[in-house]
Amino acid sequence: MKTKTGLSFFLMFLILLSFSSCSNESASENPKKDIIGKWESVDKSLIIEFKSDQKLYAQKKNGSFFIESNSDIIFLDDSNILATWEHSLPMYEIRIYSNHFILIDSKGKKQKFKRIN
Repeated sequence: MKTKTGLSFFLMFLILLSFSSCSNESASENPKKDIIGKWESVDKSLIIEFKSDQKLYAQKKNGSFFIESNSDIIFLDDSNILATWEHSLPMYEIRIYSNHFILIDSKGKKQKFKRIN
């Protein structure tokens, strides 16, 4: 009986270890390069395209149509960007992974995006 309990515990440990290793995806080591491309928010309300010339094009869904905006972006370091919108200069923390990134505003609100191209 003791052997079965030990074996069950060991198998459960291996299963939990495999789940935790799958979820620990490492962040990008080259965010300035890896952010380039088109991204869509998980809730499909926003599409952002980062260009190699440090321009940002955004389309925000408003009902049945999109509102378009353009901005320059400045990388403050590997995980913070400054967007130069017409009437504001918001700073965002970014965490870029292979097929998604997380955008965190100055109030701590997180928004997840998936790569679409």
